[in-house]
Amino acid sequence: MFSRSLRLALLLFACYGAARSEPSASLTVEDNEVDLVLGESTVVDFRVEGTVSEDAILLVELSGDTKVLDEFQTNYTLQAGVPDQSINITLVTVKEGKVTLTVTTDSDEVEVSDAFVVVSVMKDPAIDTAAMVLGWISTIAWDFSFLPQIWHNYRRNTVEGLSFDFLTFNFIGFTCYLMFNAGLYWIDPIQLAYTELVTIVKN
Repeated sequence: MFSRSLRLALLLFACYGAARSEPSASLTVEDNEVDLVLGESTVVDFRVEGTVSEDAILLVELSGDTKVLDEFQTNYTLQAGVPDQSINITLVTVKEGKVTLTVTTDSDEVEVSDAFVVVSVMKDPAIDTAAMVLGWISTIAWDFSFLPQIWHNYRRNTVEGLSFDFLTFNFIGFTCYLMFNAGLYWIDPIQLAYTELVTIVKN
């Protein structure tokens, strides 16, 4: 009885493995982040590595502030048996904000996990530069603000009068702040959720 069950399990596993199909093509883009000034346009080039045995339909979905870009074609077809195909999408900015373009497909032959572009549109690059400079000045000033206390403790050879509650809560607070910024910078679902929230508030 056990041997029969084992053979049945192995047969089902073999059938499942045979039924699974690995992607024969992958869709990628050179740069997943594009920064533009309002009024500018650019061409995003999605490249296909490999071939497909059947025609595959690709759809470009937008999330975030969908009013950032002018209308463009959102459905494309990969032709069967044709290598090194590419999809060129011309993006024209009409509004400041951020939008994410994600390519999806119902074909099992195409891997599209890296086929996305985050487009950021700003009114004036000088504003973005000023914000970056002020942010770094604030960070450096905050770091240097701890030095006088360290020097004071060193000269006195004591930490008497220093609030360890302050140090503890300060450490906890900035750890949470680090996690918050890391999520916004590196984790795509958090970026999309934040962008959609900001878009809702602005509208």
